[in-house]
Amino acid sequence: MKKRLVHTELVPVRRELLSSAEFIRIAKERPDSIARSRFVAPTIGKRDFGHFEVEYSTPVLKRIAHA
Repeated sequence: MKKRLVHTELVPVRRELLSSAEFIRIAKERPDSIARSRFVAPTIGKRDFGHFEVEYSTPVLKRIAHA
C-alpha cells in the first residue's frame, strides 16, 4: 500500500474565527496573545451557538495541509 505524502505549511494568522470551546482554551492558556475579540451571534436556522472573532496581538502560526 502506497503512502501519500502530505505537505504541511505554516501560515501566520492575525485574525480567525473560533468556537466557544477553542476561545475559552486560548483565553486560559495564552490570555496576553489576544488583542481583541468579539462574539458573533448565531445565524437563525443554523445549529451552532455562534463563534468568536479573535485578533491576536502577534500573528500565530497555523498549519495548513496540502495533498
